[in-house]
Order: sequence, then C-alpha cells, then structure tokens
Amino acid sequence: MKLVERNVLYVHDGPRWVNTSGEYYGFKNYIKIRDRYYYLGQKISYLMRVNKMPMNIDKKLVNLSNNEIRIIPVPAFNRPKIFYNYLKAKKIIEQCLKNYDVIIVRLPSTIGAIALKCALKINKPIIVEVVACPWDALWNYSLLGKLYAPLSFLKHRELIKISPFVMYVTTKFLQNRYPSKGASIGISDVMLTSTSDELLDIKTKRLLSLSRNMQIILCTIAAVDVPYKGQILVLKAIQFLKKQGYKLQYLIIGGGNNENLKRVAKKLDLENEVIFLGMIHHDDVFSYLDKSDIYIQPSFTEGLPRAVVEAMSRACPCIGTRVGGIPELLENECLFSKGNAKELINILHHFIENNELLVEQAKRNFIYSKSFETSALNKKRNNFYTQFLNYYFNI
Repeated sequence: MKLVERNVLYVHDGPRWVNTSGEYYGFKNYIKIRDRYYYLGQKISYLMRVNKMPMNIDKKLVNLSNNEIRIIPVPAFNRPKIFYNYLKAKKIIEQCLKNYDVIIVRLPSTIGAIALKCALKINKPIIVEVVACPWDALWNYSLLGKLYAPLSFLKHRELIKISPFVMYVTTKFLQNRYPSKGASIGISDVMLTSTSDELLDIKTKRLLSLSRNMQIILCTIAAVDVPYKGQILVLKAIQFLKKQGYKLQYLIIGGGNNENLKRVAKKLDLENEVIFLGMIHHDDVFSYLDKSDIYIQPSFTEGLPRAVVEAMSRACPCIGTRVGGIPELLENECLFSKGNAKELINILHHFIENNELLVEQAKRNFIYSKSFETSALNKKRNNFYTQFLNYYFNI
C-alpha cells in the first residue's frame, strides 16, 4: 500500500530515555513497531514518558532520534507532585492529539487511558491495542496495586467497550475481560521470522538423547525484579528435583535488579545451577532458546507472552501457568496453577522422564508457531487496518 501523508501518534507509558544532548534512546523493537504503522501513515510519532539517561547507558538501547522516530515527552505522574504533573501531562496529551490524523493507544497505560478518553471525546480516528490485563498486573504487584486494581479494571473496561477499533493480543482471554462493542481482532504483537525444519531436527535429536544423568537446561525470559514473573517458583522446583538426583541448569534472561533472585538461589543452594544472563539483544535470545531443553513461563499474570511464542518457534517444549493467554498457546498437560510449585515439579518430572513427550511437544509448538510469523500476522493486521482506513478516510 502506498504511503500516505497522514500523521500517526503512538501513545504508551514507555518509558524512553533522553541524554544531555536531547537525543532519545529506546529498545530496537520500537523501530520495528514504527515500520508496522507505516501502513496507516507516513509520519510516526511516539507520545510517552521520558526519563533522564543513566550514567551507565545500556548498550542494548538504540538512538531513536537517528532512526526517524519523533518522541514527544510526557512527565510521569506516579511520583511526588503527582497532581501538578497529572495536569501538565493531560494538557500535553490534549494539545498533541489535535495535530495527528491517526491515534494508536496501547493499553494498559496511564498515559494511554487519558489519551483514549480525550480522543474519543473529539472523535479522532483511533485504534486501541490491548496487550495485558491491568487487574492481574496490579493485583499481583503490591499491596498498593491491589487497592488500585479495581479502579484500573473498571476504567480500562469502560474505555475499551466504547472504542470503535480494538486489537487484542489474545484470541479469547482479554476479549472476555475487556469486551468492545466496536470492530475487533485478536492478533499477537510477536515478531517472528520464518524458521527451517532443520532447527526442529536438531532439537529432536537432542531431546531424544536426554536422560536424568544428563544436564537438562531450563529457560525463562522475563524481568527479574518483578515478583509476579514467578522465577522463584522455578527455583523451588529445581531445588526439589536436585535432591531427587536430577541435573538441572536454569537460564534466566531479563533486565532489572536480580539481587533478590540471587539471594533466593543462594539460600536454596542453587548458585551453580542458575545463570543470570541479564537483558540481552533480542537476536541473541534465540541462540539461548536453541540451547534450552524446556522453556518455562511461571508468571502470575500475562497477556499473550511473546517469549513463549518465540520459544515455541525454536522447537522448545514449553510449560506455563494457567493465566492470561498462555492456555491459548499450550496444551493442558503443559499448564500448572500460578504459584503451585508441586504442579510444576510434577510436569517437569513427567517431561524429563518421557523423551517422546518432549519431542511431541517440540514438534507441536514448532508447527503452531508458524501462524505467528511476521508475514502471516502482517497480512491479518493490514486487513484490519484497511477496515479502519475505509471507515474513517473512505479508502
């Protein structure tokens, strides 16, 4: 489709970072997201929170200012001077919306919720992307989160209900929690390239050779300083299985302060079993998934976790909790209740002792992941975008 001179505004909390020279930095995936929205218009801007660049700049961040990405900063209003910052942010958002032809709001997001409410009021062409459940995220975060969860749930539910075009990353879960009266579609925001059958063959040979006398490599991709990601549960399961004579190694990939997890690993005598890889370049994630025998997503809350889809695409047998969109990805025998270490231990034991089951799940996941490849999702997404453009711009 030919690029059109429409201005597109993407709204989300972020945050992004700015250095002393006024250059904005973020993760590489924001460039890929920008490219996706070119179907809607030629000029893409981001409206989000911006923080000062830390002294030890993350080498995985890219200079967004050098990649034709315009950042419009909004002050955070979850800090001191909250009321003043809220009014300031609201004013920036309201003024900004007037200058754009298409608004993309990603929820849950405090800034996004304000923008969505304002955009609906002035009848701006808007697409809402629902990527997670704010109730689950807040409820499993902290005591303060539990207090705010009902209000956030009701606010997001009401706004999504009256939004004319809504994209969900799940096929059922988020649609049931936050239904919309408008046009909607379920489509993951994962970005996968096509993989060859050779990868499946290599993984199959590895899985068939596994035995309890060999080292079994487990992997989880998630932030390490967010308790509801559930890595501690896996550590407890490893401790139990280690006492049963199993040799396990646990690769933990994800950014954030890992001191608490390190303390738990030390307390459970797992310092030699756990490897903290930190936040690594997205392209390098796949090489670690290729080395992994079983992928585990032990989260207490999720939308449709991209990490699970990526693990499936590398022919990994996967285990996950019965939360969010995970049951839409994995079979029932691969699921356990959130926080239930006993169930996780039983599934791991069953997997490790059954090579044929591991291979069966590897093949099943590899084939199923094909439906998430970028080419397939882009076709589905662009059909929805065309429906949106026809409605607002008669195209």
